[in-house]
Amino acid sequence: MNAPQDGSDSELDRLIEGHLDGTLDEDDEHRLGRLVAESAEAAGRLARAILVHDRLIDVLRSERESSASVSPVVPRSRFLRLALPLGLAVGISVGSLLLLRPAPANASAALERLVRASAAATDRQYAIRVVDHGPGGVPDPVPSEAGGRKPGVDGATLFVRGADKFVFVRTFADGTVFINGCDGEIGWSVPPTGHVHLSEDRRRFRRGIPGERDDLPFLSLAEGLAGFRRGYALSLVEAPEAGGRLRLEAVRTDSRHRGPARATIDFPAGDDAAAERIELGGLAPDGSGPDGVVLELVERAPLPADFFDHVHHHDATRPVDWE
Repeated sequence: MNAPQDGSDSELDRLIEGHLDGTLDEDDEHRLGRLVAESAEAAGRLARAILVHDRLIDVLRSERESSASVSPVVPRSRFLRLALPLGLAVGISVGSLLLLRPAPANASAALERLVRASAAATDRQYAIRVVDHGPGGVPDPVPSEAGGRKPGVDGATLFVRGADKFVFVRTFADGTVFINGCDGEIGWSVPPTGHVHLSEDRRRFRRGIPGERDDLPFLSLAEGLAGFRRGYALSLVEAPEAGGRLRLEAVRTDSRHRGPARATIDFPAGDDAAAERIELGGLAPDGSGPDGVVLELVERAPLPADFFDHVHHHDATRPVDWE
């Protein structure tokens, strides 16, 4: 897909400007996220707008610091209103500004690359480790007959395809598995025995999983990464292990914003920006769950076509209920 399908160019301009100004409501942020995830053109325009915005602010800051008397700085929203109708980063004067200095690594543009890569229809497998169990310490193993209790996330496996398909596998103390998933349209849950549960609410069976209660659903990596667009300070550095990898660091700056207190995301420096390692900290300081988790990429390999359908994970004799 090469162009936005559910919004005009002017609508995309409005969403991008509002995103950079921090004035979009939650519905519009989700709308922009869908456009970026579904359209390479929209993702490119957003990345270019972010780059132009940063360069303009840098130039204005430099001019203000070097001049004893300087005209009041024009608010960034006015600059963006001027730049957006001109093609979001292709104006002649803007191009000249970009040539004046080498462009530093841009964290916001890197985040958009990560969101776009995570929304791509490729199959990926992640292993989840708990690195900080929080004030409650390591929980006791959960037996499969524990009356509605679910196994913990430590040692769980997450399979993802694109922006909205996932399979999440957790293991009970006796080795049996509890599987939640979504085929892109239907959320489902397959316990070890009994009824299989289905719901038209795709998020119905994602509750209790790291990031989910904070509206940063890392079962759907594209959504989870997109959540860092608001309420976080972003920086981009070279990953300590190097090897051509970059690290995006996100620190929550608004206490009213729900989400982990901090996160680091390692990804390749090239065109393929799929997240290879995600660490989330400050998830549950109240002790209601693990406080720190790591998702590590295990494999990128095609899975069976029906792998994200619930029927792949149980036999045909299991009763199925809709919720």
